[in-house]
Amino acid sequence: MPLAGLDHAVEGSPLSGPENVLLTSDTESLIEAIIDKIDGFDVLNRMQETSLAICETSSRWEDRGRKLYEQIKDMRAVVLAG
Repeated sequence: MPLAGLDHAVEGSPLSGPENVLLTSDTESLIEAIIDKIDGFDVLNRMQETSLAICETSSRWEDRGRKLYEQIKDMRAVVLAG
């Protein structure tokens, strides 16, 4: 399913519009954009495929675990250093 949302709601996400996700700055614009794109099956399918591919590679639990470990290790070093 293609993703749509407000600009600020996907901050920190690996997705960026318009090739991966339909983004607007406010709810009214989002509704209008969805209505405008709803029948564009080729565009919606491409958005869905690219979003899935990006999320599959950027949201691996192994990578997230390593990043969390590194962050904790770095924070611990700062605390121990005083």
